[in-house]
Amino acid sequence: MGRHAESQALDRLVEAVHAGRSQSLVLRGEAGVGKSALLKYLLDRAADCRVVSATGVQAEMELPFAALHQLLAPMPDLLDSLPGPQRDALRIVFGILDGPAPDRFLLGLAVLGLLSAAAESRPLVCAPDAALSLLAAALAGPLDELQRARASLLRAEIAFTTHRGNLAPPMLLEVARQLEPLDVSLARETYLQALSAAMFAGRLAVEGGGLLEIAAAARAAPVTPVAPRAADLLLDALAVLLTDDAPTAAPAMRRALRAFTEDDISPAEELRWLWLAFIIAVALWDDRSCRVLADRHVRLARDAGALAALPLGLSSRIIVHLFRSRPASWCRGSSVGRSSTRLQVIFAEPAVHEVSCWGELSDRSCGATAADLRIPAT
Repeated sequence: MGRHAESQALDRLVEAVHAGRSQSLVLRGEAGVGKSALLKYLLDRAADCRVVSATGVQAEMELPFAALHQLLAPMPDLLDSLPGPQRDALRIVFGILDGPAPDRFLLGLAVLGLLSAAAESRPLVCAPDAALSLLAAALAGPLDELQRARASLLRAEIAFTTHRGNLAPPMLLEVARQLEPLDVSLARETYLQALSAAMFAGRLAVEGGGLLEIAAAARAAPVTPVAPRAADLLLDALAVLLTDDAPTAAPAMRRALRAFTEDDISPAEELRWLWLAFIIAVALWDDRSCRVLADRHVRLARDAGALAALPLGLSSRIIVHLFRSRPASWCRGSSVGRSSTRLQVIFAEPAVHEVSCWGELSDRSCGATAADLRIPAT
């Protein structure tokens, strides 16, 4: 009763799924408003589809990946259809294969790959009751400060993955600050995620989640107590570039770029951060590194079956080809103009979720010449 509009929305979703179009819908509301009833209505309408679901169970809060096991346990026959790294990641978390805990980014790719394989034979409806409810159940348990911060991080990551909008940057920034006294390495990774989310939000960023505000907080963050990883070097470079200028940031940018072009980095870490490393290469006018990073991004995404990461890699490659074949008339202007043009193409690239303009980065890089950055002009 009284749910006509919501029921119609669910009907349209099921019709689109039957027509072969991917859809997503989030049911939000206070406890007791009827979310579970709407979910049951959806499952009744999707009776001819393959349905997978998961529900938060308090007794399973201490069991790692319990909800993931609920969701994917009905489809073990599809594991062999995944690329090797994804297949092994799921087998490890399900206890089928021995090995260290897999990177969560690689595990996420594996989950998406398995769901995609399940949808090939007939329409698939994935109905967790619900991702945020599972988080709420976890938060109600006996968690310490670090566990609660990790749960808040997952909530922010869900917001970013679901909407790619302006809600995630301030959430990620808040979590990064919470993590500083608990886990410096994870806090710095979260600052880098917040910068990435703010770039996607662009001019739509809300107060408390702007690119410059996040960069300033990241620059003031504590340094890692161990040898800096590629992600740490990348965070330092972007923070200085955004809060200062390209010549000042050049040493940090060169260190970050060397880490991504010369050091041994795991494929999962590369898939997460290569597109930001590509931006650093562009800001340094390093055409060779641009080509190397763009090609590697596409190759890694294809080898890992990371379809969600592939558009960013392809966008980078498009930019490389664009400037390799640029008309001679583009090169007759000043070096400042050429840098500004190049950066504006990246920051207005529609394939990157139609970001309007990442002007802060452009403003800080377009005033630098190749001589300022000590990079040979190409």
